[in-house]
Amino acid sequence: MGIIGVLVHFMLKQGRELRDLIDSRHSEAMTAIAKQGGELREHADRLHRETMAAIAEQREHADRLHREAMDAIAKQGERLVDLHLQAMAAVAALGERTAALEARVG
Repeated sequence: MGIIGVLVHFMLKQGRELRDLIDSRHSEAMTAIAKQGGELREHADRLHRETMAAIAEQREHADRLHREAMDAIAKQGERLVDLHLQAMAAVAALGERTAALEARVG
């Protein structure tokens, strides 16, 4: 084999070693990407679960506040009805008293 053959053989050997190294590094990179992707997916799933739990908790809190507000409105409504009845009774009593006074005076 001549010098050119030796050089070609050496270059081919280096090319193969370089290709093997690149393939190895590519595999390592893909493994790392897959691992990170899995970790990121797990992290995203965990954040999603936490977010959904927080939303459910907020919804329960909002529902509880709504029920309390509706109860308070109902109580105020009952109180307003009571006040209205008292006012009407006072107006009626005032009318009776006025009529009695007019009868006395008149």
